Amino acid sequence: MIFSKLANRRESKICYNTINRILFGQWKDNKVLLFISTLPLMGNKPAVQQYGDEKVFFTCPKALQAYNKYMGYVDLVADKKIGGSFTHKSHVKKWYKKGLISILDFMLMNGSIVRNRSSQIKDIIRDMINNMDWRVYIAELMLNW
Repeated sequence: MIFSKLANRRESKICYNTINRILFGQWKDNKVLLFISTLPLMGNKPAVQQYGDEKVFFTCPKALQAYNKYMGYVDLVADKKIGGSFTHKSHVKKWYKKGLISILDFMLMNGSIVRNRSSQIKDIIRDMINNMDWRVYIAELMLNW
């Protein structure tokens, strides 16, 4: 069940293990994507991708569409970490310092996500802020403490 790099674009292979109830799959777009899921979503579903004014219709595995629709917390952290992070900028030799910086970075990212999600609650009046403004806000709180 392995695609080569020469496989057709938007081709998929899916295998479901009934004993362990795990779905294994591959999907080829620009690169070959391997995925494992505990959701028993076999088969493909129509999807649309838009390039400017042009719409491209194709089929995509249901498990990947469910993942994209309900993308979770960890993926939001990974997406936001690309933009600005202490761990990408720190060049320390000691492993424990890098670990501490990673933990602090993760805590800052968690705080940012929780704050922005709480701004969507009806009774709380807050504006959503971006990652850099959140870090400045925390720095000012720490300096005034």
